[in-house]
Amino acid sequence: MKNKILSIFGKGMRFFERLSSRPNVGGVYVSSLGVQYVSASGGAPKMFSLRFPPGVVRNGRIEDAEQFKNVLTSLHEAIVPGKSSEIVQSVVVLPSFLVYTQSFSVPNVGEDKLQESASLNLQTISPLPAQTSRMSWQMLEELSDRYDLLGAFVESDVVDAYESAFIEANFRPLAFEFPSLSVSRLLEKSGGIKEKNELLLQISSDGVNLSIVRKNKVYFDYFRSWASVKGEGDQISKEQFDQVVVDEVRKVMNFSMGKFKEKVDSLLLVAPGFEDGVREVIRKNFEIPVETLALSFEGMSPIWYVPLGAGMRDMFNLGERDEYINLGKETSEDLFFEEHLIGFVRLWRNALGIILGFFFIVFLSAFVFLSSQERSLEGSIIVSKSQINTEDVSDLSERAERFNAIVGALGESSNNAKEWKELLENIRSIAGDERVFVERIDVGSLSSSINVLAVAPNNGSVIGFKDALIGSGLFDTVSVPLLSIKELEDGSVGFSVNLTLENQSER
Repeated sequence: MKNKILSIFGKGMRFFERLSSRPNVGGVYVSSLGVQYVSASGGAPKMFSLRFPPGVVRNGRIEDAEQFKNVLTSLHEAIVPGKSSEIVQSVVVLPSFLVYTQSFSVPNVGEDKLQESASLNLQTISPLPAQTSRMSWQMLEELSDRYDLLGAFVESDVVDAYESAFIEANFRPLAFEFPSLSVSRLLEKSGGIKEKNELLLQISSDGVNLSIVRKNKVYFDYFRSWASVKGEGDQISKEQFDQVVVDEVRKVMNFSMGKFKEKVDSLLLVAPGFEDGVREVIRKNFEIPVETLALSFEGMSPIWYVPLGAGMRDMFNLGERDEYINLGKETSEDLFFEEHLIGFVRLWRNALGIILGFFFIVFLSAFVFLSSQERSLEGSIIVSKSQINTEDVSDLSERAERFNAIVGALGESSNNAKEWKELLENIRSIAGDERVFVERIDVGSLSSSINVLAVAPNNGSVIGFKDALIGSGLFDTVSVPLLSIKELEDGSVGFSVNLTLENQSER
C-alpha cells in the first residue's frame, strides 16, 4: 500500500508542486574543520559556515558530541534566527574518511527484483560487517544483460552519532551522502550530461578526493587524507602536495583503464585556492585537458560546491524511487514525501484560513450595510408619517362625515335602496380599514360600471384598498388606472377605482 502511494506521488509530482510549498531543503557538509550550510531554494543561495573547536571531529568521527551539538545549534540560529524550535530540513554530507564505495553489476532480472538482487550483492562485497554497517546503492547504467550499480558503505554507529546530534539541534536529516556524490549533481547544471570519461579531482581540508564520473554519475570514488600524507609531521610541503596529486591521479587513471577499459578524457578540478598550482602539476605530468568546475551562482566560491550539490538533491529527485545513494536509516523518498505532504497541508491550511477570513469580512460588511439601510428606511417611514398634519386629518374626517350623510340619506330611499346601502356600506367599511377617504362615487345602476374617486395617505394604502375590494367577492372586476394616481400637495395620493358588480342573477 505504501509503495502504491509513493508511486502515485512520484507520477503526480509536478502537479503536486504547483499546489504545495516545496520544503526549503539545504545541504550541510561536515569536515574536520567545521560545518557548511547552503540552501539554493527561493532565489540567491543562503550560505553559512562555522568552525569546530580543536578535536571535535577527527578522521571523520565525532570526538566531542557536546561541542558538535553546540556548533549545530549555532548554525540553526544563523539559518532561522529567533526560531529555535523550527525544524530545518537538510541533506547531510559525511566526511570522506567514513564512506567506502564500490561499483558492481547484477544480472538484468527486471526492475521488480533489482532491489533484492542489489541488496544481496551489497552484503557480499561490503568491506564492513553487514550487521554493523549501513549500505546503499544507485543505478549507473542499464544494459540488456546487466545493471551497473554503485554501492556505498559506512559504519552504523558513526552515522547514528551524526543523526542524533542533528536531530537534537532541530535539524531533520533527509539523507546522508558523500562529497563526490554531491558535486556530481552539479555537473549537469554546469554543462549538461557528458558522455566522456571524466576524472573529478577535489582538494579539501581533509584530503584529496578522486572520482571517475560518466554521464554525471560517480562510477568510482577514492579518498586520500592529509593525515596519511604528513605522518608524524605537522605540515605538508609543496613538494609533498604535488607528489600526492601526481601519484593519486596516476593511480586512478590506471584503475580506469583496468576496470572500465577506457582512458580518462579530461580532468575536472574543484580545488579552491589551489587551481593554478594543481593545473600546472597536471600539465607537467599528464597529457590530459584540465577544466575548472564553475557555476553561474554569483559570489559563490567552489568551497561551497559540496553543500550546494547536497541541497539540490530534492530538485533532481522526482522519480518513484530515490535515484541517489542514501546512508540514512529511512529511505529518502519516504522522508521527501513526508516533507512535501507537510508543506502541502501547511499551505492549504493557511490558504483556507485566509479565504474564511475574507468571507467573514465580506459578511460582516454586508451585515453592517444592511443594518444601516434598515435604520434609514425606518427613519424615512417615521418622517413620512409625521408629514400628515392634524389639519389634513380634520379635512379628511369632514369628507368622511359628508359621505356618511349621503349614505344615510340613500338608505331612506325606496326600490333598490337596501342594495345600494349594503354596497356603499361595504365600500365605506373597506375604505375605513385601509385609511382611504372616498370623495365621490359615479354610478348609473347596479348593473353598470361604478367609478370611485378617493384619497389615500400613500401608495401602499391605494394597493391595500384595491386588494381588499377584490378580496370582498362583491365585484366582478376591480381596476385602478395608473394614470389616475396623482400625488397631492399635502403628500396624500388621489386615485380612482373602476368597479363592476358580480352578475345579478348569481347574487
